[in-house]
Amino acid sequence: MKMKPYKAGQIFRTKKKIPVTGIIIFGAPFSGMFEGILPKEENLFLDYTPKKTAKGLWLKPERYDDFEKEFIEEKTRRNPEYDSYAISASIDEISSLYEILS
Repeated sequence: MKMKPYKAGQIFRTKKKIPVTGIIIFGAPFSGMFEGILPKEENLFLDYTPKKTAKGLWLKPERYDDFEKEFIEEKTRRNPEYDSYAISASIDEISSLYEILS
């Protein structure tokens, strides 16, 4: 069965408590990484349409501000170059870890 392409606006819900990694985005030519745990039934959204050849997605949690405090150190959040963060999701693992709500 051919999978439909992912598109901006889709919502993903964790099927279980899962470990995650993600990217810390700065308004500068560098970035950082983080690790954390997402609880079961946490909603995340895709805010861009990835290329059809993408191997992974960058997702943003519905409770973005809550997880930002948990995942991103305060000194990083206070850095004037800090911009945002996103959670990495491997396309190969989407169906086992997430339910696609829309």
